[in-house]
This record gives sequence, C-alpha cells and structure tokens, in this order.
Amino acid sequence: MKVSGKTTKKNARCYFFIILSQFGWGDTLLLSFLLNFKNSYASSVSIRGSLDIENHGSLTAAN
Repeated sequence: MKVSGKTTKKNARCYFFIILSQFGWGDTLLLSFLLNFKNSYASSVSIRGSLDIENHGSLTAAN
C-alpha cells in the first residue's frame, strides 16, 4: 500500500483529533465543532456576520 505524502483536509482533521485526544474527548469534540463552525460561517457570510459572532461570544462570556 502506497501512502502519499500529501496532507489532505481529512488527514489534518485526523491529526487534530489525535493530538487533542490527550485533553479528553469532550474538549476535542467541542473545539472541533467550534473551529468547523467558525470556518464554515466565516466563509458563507460577510464581515457583518463575523461581528455578530464576536458580539455573541462576548454576551456568552458575560453570562
């Protein structure tokens, strides 16, 4: 079986899980969800959407 040296997005995600698994699966899944949400949301909306995320984050932190 020949393995290519090219790192794909899927492989990078696997490495991400392996590295963060030492912190516990709950934290790993939460961080993965937040990063995926941030990336998909930021790519689909304008700058105003990013400001909404920041405002929502500050409101969540205040609570």
